[in-house]
This record gives sequence, C-alpha cells and structure tokens, in this order.
Amino acid sequence: MIKELMEKRNITKQELAKATNIPYSTICDLVTGKVTLPKTSAANLYKLAQFFNLSMESIIEPEVIVRKDFEWFKSSERHKLKEIGDFEYILEIVKNNFIARYWGSGWHLEALYLLGMLDYLCRINDLPLFPEYDNIRDSKMDTMIYPLDAVLLDKVYECSRDREKSTQLSIPEFIRHNIVEVEVRDIA
Repeated sequence: MIKELMEKRNITKQELAKATNIPYSTICDLVTGKVTLPKTSAANLYKLAQFFNLSMESIIEPEVIVRKDFEWFKSSERHKLKEIGDFEYILEIVKNNFIARYWGSGWHLEALYLLGMLDYLCRINDLPLFPEYDNIRDSKMDTMIYPLDAVLLDKVYECSRDREKSTQLSIPEFIRHNIVEVEVRDIA
C-alpha cells in the first residue's frame, strides 16, 4: 500500500522519511513488506495517513481484509450490484481501486472477476473501458473457474454437460479471464 501511494505521489523513500519524520529504515521495511502496516506503530501510521491525506483505517484496510470463499465473494458482489445499481457499483469499484488492490495482494481471481464485472457493466451501459486496468485485462486464470452449481450438477450426473453449457452461455468479459459467469443479476 505504501509503495503504491509513493508511486502515485512520485516520492522516494528518503523524501517520505523526511516529510513524515519516520526513520528511513522503517519506511524501507514498510515498502518491502518486512513490516506490515498493521504491525507498525500508531504514531507512524498516523504520520503516513496525514501525509497521504487518508484515514488510518484506509491505509491498513488492504492488509487486514480477510479473503472469503470465491462463491461467497461472487454472491456478495452480485447483491451489491442489485442493491446500488450499475453506475454506483462502477463508481465504487473504480473509486476504491478494488481491482488493483486485489491484484496487488495476489487475489487474482477476485481482481479478474471484478474486472469482468466492470467491463461488462461498461459495455451494456455504453461506457468506455477504464484504461488503468489495461495491464491486467489480458490476464486469465490458469484453469477454467465454473459456477459451483454447474460443477455439482455435473458430479451428480457424472458428465460435463452443465459446465459446457455454462461456458457457451458465459458473459464474454468474464470468459476471457477463464471465469464462467452466465448471469450477474439473477440472485437468490
């Protein structure tokens, strides 16, 4: 998180150390991940928050988010979309930089799912794509990710009929990432 914030401000570790009065060695430890933000002192966290004009919570949040089951994640995102609508959902994803944050945390499946959702919503609402995600737009999962219901039905019937059908019907913005998603609005 700190490295990303520094890059946005085009500031070096030395400049950050001087501006915040945090020892250079501490800044280096934070940037390299030797020390995580939740483990740094409250005083240092406060100084960083003040310097970057952010709340202390928003600085440490990416490092304390607990990863959830992917099916739960998808369901949660679909419910959020239904609750707040297309445009507010798009704004929330972009404003909070969730895609880049998940990608940077190694949560590639979640990042690609959100990118698929964002690109899909942009297409159906005739909006331009967000170019800041071009660097990961061609990325895909190593294996195809199917909806749990299709996998379970195929296990019950000992075939791959439902996975094949789901793949054929999948939304293009998701399938390009090897994520099979047929409908984002049909929620229980």
